[in-house]
This record gives sequence, structure tokens and C-alpha cells, in this order.
Amino acid sequence: MPVDGPVGIRHGGGESANRALVWNVETCNSDAKGEIKEKKYTAQIRYHGEFLECKIKILEKNKIEVIFKKPVLVAGGQSIVVYDKEFVLLGGVVV
Repeated sequence: MPVDGPVGIRHGGGESANRALVWNVETCNSDAKGEIKEKKYTAQIRYHGEFLECKIKILEKNKIEVIFKKPVLVAGGQSIVVYDKEFVLLGGVVV
């Protein structure tokens, strides 16, 4: 039985209908570490996936929470890349 979300979609661990905990976070931008201000970003979960509007919250040095504007289906183990406009800000793995 699903923890949260539509029937047949399991949301356990670090993901829910509109949030994903991401760990092993790496960045191409050396200024991206530390606190990131309230700003809108886009995230891509799947290769060739759509760009999803989101905000991020830094929890630890290499762990963030991605908060999506709309509910999305994301599973633990999937990679996620966060963009600041057309630039890669960071990437990691959904817990």
C-alpha cells in the first residue's frame, strides 16, 4: 500500500508527491555550497525528462531537499539535476 500518492505509486524514504531528499550532492558551481536563498530553479529527474520548477533547501553539506511546485513521481535511487536558468547548479541521488 502506498505511503503517499496515487494507488500503485510507492513513496517511502526520502520522496513524496512534491518533495525529494537528495544526497551525494555534487556541484559544478563552487559558490553553490552553503545556504541557497529562496529562489526558483528547475530540476530534471529523468534523462530527457521535463524541466520541473522547484526550490531547494540545504539540509547538510551534501544533502538537500528539492521542493517541486507540482506533484511529481520520483523514486529513491533516481538521479536529479538542478539548474539555475541554463546552468547546472548541482546534482545528486534521491534517497
